[in-house]
Amino acid sequence: MRRALAAMLAVILVVCPLTGCYKSADVLLIDDYAVYPGLYLYFQLQAISDAGTELGNLYYGKEVLKQTIEGIPAKEWIGNRTVAIAREFVFVAREFERLGLDAESLALELSYYESSMQSEWQQLHYFYSRNGIGYETYRKMFENNIKTGRVFDALYIEEGGEQEPPEDTVKELFAENYTYLDYLRLSKTTDDLLALEEEELESALEDMRGDMDDMLLAAVEAAKGADVIYAESVNVGLQAAFELYLSLNDIAEADAEQMRTGIVAEHVVVRTDNTSFEADIITELFSAETDVFQIFETEEYIYLFCRRSMLEYNEDSWKDYKSTIITENYSDTYMDYIKENSVFMKASENKSARRYFSLNKAFVS
Repeated sequence: MRRALAAMLAVILVVCPLTGCYKSADVLLIDDYAVYPGLYLYFQLQAISDAGTELGNLYYGKEVLKQTIEGIPAKEWIGNRTVAIAREFVFVAREFERLGLDAESLALELSYYESSMQSEWQQLHYFYSRNGIGYETYRKMFENNIKTGRVFDALYIEEGGEQEPPEDTVKELFAENYTYLDYLRLSKTTDDLLALEEEELESALEDMRGDMDDMLLAAVEAAKGADVIYAESVNVGLQAAFELYLSLNDIAEADAEQMRTGIVAEHVVVRTDNTSFEADIITELFSAETDVFQIFETEEYIYLFCRRSMLEYNEDSWKDYKSTIITENYSDTYMDYIKENSVFMKASENKSARRYFSLNKAFVS
């Protein structure tokens, strides 16, 4: 009899998650939005994670609860943070409605991700289920993330949005972080060069540097004398430098085009955080004057380059990057907007439910 009872209890503990034995319809009320148990537990786990971050990720599991955060016990901090996350969740949902955003397209996008959500859930469900969180809650959080992005777009990116940055500000950020790079570069690490002895290698590099000085003069002179619109004069200069390179190195005309593809590039869009080039050339590029040919040497290359303003070349070029620029520069502002406005939402807690969902029941391994 005792064995049968023990076996029954074991089954109940496995199949009954933290929410399973609690019958209340809600744990928390944010304005008129009822936060049901599974959703509350998701917020609580997020708050626990935030607490760990606040503590520098030095503590894990129940050790977090023994600490102090911002001068108050961690348990209290986590409780406050749980309510704050709930407020932010509901605020985003309310903003989505207030701005009249399309619920049908949201549902369509959510259905598009259904398969990937279910796939992710298969990897995460053990942990979440043991902590009282089901798939529908996981799906609801995914939906809220989509809403968060759409609200941001409506407020900050779409023309006429309530928080849309001034056009001049976006253009300024664009000019500071994006530019055209036109260049001819010679590699210092070709197989032929690396096969040389040290003295021979240094001599070969000195010859290369001398050639590059000559190509710089050729580029400048050709650009000045070009009978074309100014925007194209850099291209003329680079072509002159390349033709001199072919002549100096006695390269056959049949091989010229393939050679050009390898060492010459025009109108390359470069950002300040670009990783396709060495960091040194990016730093040099963004500190250089525009429309001036210069030589710069890195560990791998010797560059003959010219920085060109994308706005001067095309005054509307910033529009193609508007969304990225605003997202990168205003995401933190948006998060502050959510936090600052969500605090005014009334939060009513079900105290008996809060006691039931004690933090000591979390951290299930």
